Amino acid sequence: MYGQSAIAVNEFLGHSWRKVTHNSNETLGVLILKTRGFFPEAYWYWIGLGALIGYVFLYNFLFTLAL
Repeated sequence: MYGQSAIAVNEFLGHSWRKVTHNSNETLGVLILKTRGFFPEAYWYWIGLGALIGYVFLYNFLFTLAL
């Protein structure tokens, strides 16, 4: 979930999705993120990346401990 959220936020907050629609004050990328249930703030990219790195270290530690 964290990886998918980070990728979606990174993609839809990019330059090609910054067009403002005529019936809203928000950009097209933010509208897509909101309609799909993702968090539209840019800091969720870093939260997702940090969670993925944390899971890598946690599971590698637990795997080593189990061995």
